[in-house]
Parts: sequence; C-alpha cells; structure tokens
Amino acid sequence: MFFTKVGFVLAWLCFVPSAIGYAILMVAAWTNNLAAVAETFGDRFVASSGSFAEGIAVGVAFGIAAEISRSVSSSH
Repeated sequence: MFFTKVGFVLAWLCFVPSAIGYAILMVAAWTNNLAAVAETFGDRFVASSGSFAEGIAVGVAFGIAAEISRSVSSSH
C-alpha cells in the first residue's frame, strides 16, 4: 500500500506542474505573447515546452499504475 500511495503522489507531482506550464505556454502562443512569457519566466521555460507534454504523460502513467495497484490489492 505504501508504493501505491507513493505512486499517486508522484503522479500528481509530475502532472500538475506540467499541466500548468503547458497551459501557460498554450495561452501565450494563442495570444502571440511568447515574448512576455519568456521575459516573465525566462527563456528556459519557453524552451522546455516539449518536456511539459512528457511530464503530463509520465504523471498519467504513474496514476494508471497506482490505480491498477490499488484495484489489485483491494480484490484480494
């Protein structure tokens, strides 16, 4: 049960910051305001836009694995 809880924590820690960063970049790109975002958060933030999608995917994967672990442990 410990690893299941750790899996949920890791899922949230990967997913939430990545989703927030991705949302900020998408709004900035939609409003053609990437220069202001780069000025506010730095060029590294804008350059890491590809890793936000990977962070979301890793968070979802950890969440699915934790849900499978919880359902297997509750069925026995």
